[in-house]
Amino acid sequence: MRNYTNEYLKIKASIFKQVSKIALGRYSFTFNHDVSKEHKSFNLLEESDGERVAVFNIKGSEQRIRLVYDNSSASNKLYITCPHCNLKKQHLYIVANAYACRKCLSLHYRSQSQSNQDRLGRRIRTLRLKLWGQEHKHSELTNLFNHNSRWGKPKWMRWHTYFSKLNEIISYEEKYWSLALEQLNSMYGQVGIR
Repeated sequence: MRNYTNEYLKIKASIFKQVSKIALGRYSFTFNHDVSKEHKSFNLLEESDGERVAVFNIKGSEQRIRLVYDNSSASNKLYITCPHCNLKKQHLYIVANAYACRKCLSLHYRSQSQSNQDRLGRRIRTLRLKLWGQEHKHSELTNLFNHNSRWGKPKWMRWHTYFSKLNEIISYEEKYWSLALEQLNSMYGQVGIR
């Protein structure tokens, strides 16, 4: 059975942004989530190379999360490292006795378990919402049985742009309904559309 990322709480690098500048010592996060005190409390230390480390003691196991700045861009982005593989990450997942990254926990994204047809359906819905979302009900746009001809060109859009976006949606819909027809044929025998 696969475990998915959305089943776990996570800690983001951004919450360490303020911590990376304050005095060394013992600190505690105030999460809105129900996590153990051990997941909230940490010692802020500085290593010999000047990098700061948040050290959590979770169920007798020391979890060292380094705070690493990436100086390769103007934003000087903060990353946290996974205590198990030491790779830079934007967030770590909270499990009973540790913090760890998605790969170390063998977690999957929900989309990895979706069929091609499900992915196409999600893509169609996303494109429809981008094109017509401001002017129409969400439920109308996400219902794939509703045809694109129900909604016209948005008032603010150029015709060329509109047709370009519409043709992209239509090409995804053709693939989607082709897969749907194949599925129906495999389930019920040859199905004809009149």
